[in-house]
Amino acid sequence: MNAAHANPKRPRVVIVEDHALFADCLAVVLKTRLGMEVCGQASDARSGLRLATEQRPDLVIVDLTLAEGHGLELIKDLAVLESPPPTLVVSGHEEDLYAERCLDAGAHGYVRKTSEIGRAHV
Repeated sequence: MNAAHANPKRPRVVIVEDHALFADCLAVVLKTRLGMEVCGQASDARSGLRLATEQRPDLVIVDLTLAEGHGLELIKDLAVLESPPPTLVVSGHEEDLYAERCLDAGAHGYVRKTSEIGRAHV
């Protein structure tokens, strides 16, 4: 077996979500079904930006509605970092306008929380 394939680098993810149960469930799905490493979780925009800056993840998953701060502002803050990580929004907002605003702000994708696992399109 080739050494490069024996221990492939797992994508590292930061989750920014203020609902602890949803964040924990998302982390389990990312780890067990997608083989990703969750390198940090934050419940507000400021902590999410700090984690993303410190951890330098391969992906940041952001909810729009946070207890403190707003996901849209976090997306904008992440987009101007020296090496900005790709950002995926996972939101309960169903209106297409939210997705458009997120993509315009620098997000790379938008998934509704009502989407089925395996059927979400990024």
